Amino acid sequence: MSGRIWSVYQLAIFDWIAGGSGSAVVQARAGCAKTTTAVEGLRHIPTGKTAAYVAFAKANVDDLQEKVPEGFDPRNVLTLHSHAYKALRAVYPKARVDGRKTTAILKAKLSAEKPEDAWPKIKLAGKLASLAKNMLVAPDDADGLAMLLDAFDMNASAKERATIVALTQHAMRAALADKSTIDFDDMIWIPVVENLSFRKFDFLFVDEAQDLNACQIQIVLRSIRRGGRVLAIGDDRQAIYQFRGADSDAMANIVRALNARTLPLSITYRCPKSVVAEVSEIVPDYRAHESNADGEVVRDLKPDAMLEKALPGDFILSRTNAPLLRIAFGLIRQGTRCNIAGRDIGDMLTSFVKKSKSTTIDALLDYVDTWYAQEAERLIKRDPDADTSVLDDKAECIRALCENVQTISELLAAIDALFPDRIDDAGRVVLSTVHRAKGLERERVWMLRDTFLRRRRSKDGGFVEPGAEEYNLFYVACTRAKKSLFMVRGK
Repeated sequence: MSGRIWSVYQLAIFDWIAGGSGSAVVQARAGCAKTTTAVEGLRHIPTGKTAAYVAFAKANVDDLQEKVPEGFDPRNVLTLHSHAYKALRAVYPKARVDGRKTTAILKAKLSAEKPEDAWPKIKLAGKLASLAKNMLVAPDDADGLAMLLDAFDMNASAKERATIVALTQHAMRAALADKSTIDFDDMIWIPVVENLSFRKFDFLFVDEAQDLNACQIQIVLRSIRRGGRVLAIGDDRQAIYQFRGADSDAMANIVRALNARTLPLSITYRCPKSVVAEVSEIVPDYRAHESNADGEVVRDLKPDAMLEKALPGDFILSRTNAPLLRIAFGLIRQGTRCNIAGRDIGDMLTSFVKKSKSTTIDALLDYVDTWYAQEAERLIKRDPDADTSVLDDKAECIRALCENVQTISELLAAIDALFPDRIDDAGRVVLSTVHRAKGLERERVWMLRDTFLRRRRSKDGGFVEPGAEEYNLFYVACTRAKKSLFMVRGK
């Protein structure tokens, strides 16, 4: 064991790995040395047991392979996608990866249509197929696919819905029929739905367990030998990726499926004591290490103070995108370099502008108003208390962008400049939604407080209180701060 002094929580995890039984879920709060604890835990795996460590992303795998202790095969640190891909290639050795497979299937299906008519359908059906695969909604389940359209607020008009569902069914069935190529979703979906054989281990470490989707959870369950053990590490209060198809109850479902015990890891070494106190009502088991600095939480700052005092390397975090655009323009006007994280958000906005076929800014704003009214009416007709925040954010983003340009070409150029492919963290203020900032940290974080934990007005005039994911987003935003957390109020 290394010379580090371990907490009682970490020692309990190591003891369970070495001499315990069954499976366990570690509730690892933000900044609580999750990765350090997991890597040290690998040293305690009983001799002679086969083991693997599955991480969420390739970048995490590359980092972990350099950290694993001597004697642990770094090739057994892998993503769930690469693990599933090996199972697929064992049966279909000639399958090659083509990230545009679903797009190609849909383009062939809609080849008779004009590109400007076909492309929006291709994007919607492709996204729906991806969600369905990850959430294990079968292609024959038309009602289930239609429910996903609503659950994920996808921009499909009432008359388009049946067409999008049918296209999605076609794409999924075609993906199963032709395995000469597979895309990223097929890597995990096909091995699960075809019940292929996964390599099995005596001990499986699972990182970021709160972000697993239904398909990935099945891979975990099918990758342990009879009598094998799982250590799933995550933070149920950082479950914020439901919009991508992640299972909001992933950790609880793993506990139930494996009859697992829960082990805490709740002492943070990252966040100052003041930040921990700020989120203590949301996450009452969260503790700051005694050596942590007091730090600072400054409340009720005005936006002008943020524009004046934000420094290169700072985060400005929002629940939604639209406020970030107006702040970015304010920073640019005063000569402060900045970027907004999320190239795909820029692509979405560009696609929306082009789909409108508007030739002037006034015509585009009229299109936005009409689009918003129709989509909001459809959602509220289905559910009087429907959450229209996704529609609100998209409409407000376009309106904010239009305030600073005169022509459509200027608008498209502004989108391209604000959402670069790569963020220059060192030389710029980085504006980001919380989703984009998860897993990152900064000395100083500016938080647009009014975008978080907002109540929605219901149709009967009352209010709908924020759900669990909204509180999770607030917690994740606060815990990006290593020294100072500034809460900005007002427009």
